[in-house]
Amino acid sequence: MTKAEEYLTKLQEREPGLFPEPLQKSNLTDEDIQEIEKALGYGVPRQYREFLQSFCLADMIVYIAFCGDKFACSFEETFSRAQNQYVQRDWDNDPGVLVDMEWHNIAGKNAADWLGQLEGFDRDGNHAFLKAGYIFLGEFYGYLALYDLVEGCVVDIHHEAIYDVLYELGIDDWDDMNPEALRTGMGTWGDTLCRDFNDFLRLVCLGEYYDEDELVFTEVEKA
Repeated sequence: MTKAEEYLTKLQEREPGLFPEPLQKSNLTDEDIQEIEKALGYGVPRQYREFLQSFCLADMIVYIAFCGDKFACSFEETFSRAQNQYVQRDWDNDPGVLVDMEWHNIAGKNAADWLGQLEGFDRDGNHAFLKAGYIFLGEFYGYLALYDLVEGCVVDIHHEAIYDVLYELGIDDWDDMNPEALRTGMGTWGDTLCRDFNDFLRLVCLGEYYDEDELVFTEVEKA
């Protein structure tokens, strides 16, 4: 069992409501992955390949828990599972913050289907990010999470900052964005969220608190 299969199975056990049907094995073959790589112009790192070939997943809302000096110290509200809504933080007793993420997934039946859904995804800058080697994974509290095919890490950038990238580079339209320039802009305005894709899966699947400063999971009780 790969890490992707392990973490997704545990997510189904933790959040059965997210899975109205049993997990279905992905149909993507090694040949499909090769077609995807050719179309993207980038190699698919092993961890992401294992994810793509694990299970078919739809878009879903998951809850991620942060502790540290970035998100956990700047978000005024945290999600309460008991009340099923966001509530004001109890700064003296909260171990961190719990926020929802819109996790974007593609359940492509083959390479052509997968690529078609990826290209058709309606998000500002999506095609420019794809050309630069970034795949959109989700959005939480105004931040975008993107997988970097070049570095193998997951990065985050605030949705307003992506327009700062355009402004700073003197570009008026996403279609005019040079991939190298976008990667340079992401180095300035973006941050590393997870060191690799398996850490991202652990973050969204297991409910463990994540220190976004040190990029490590903590021993704080699961959220």
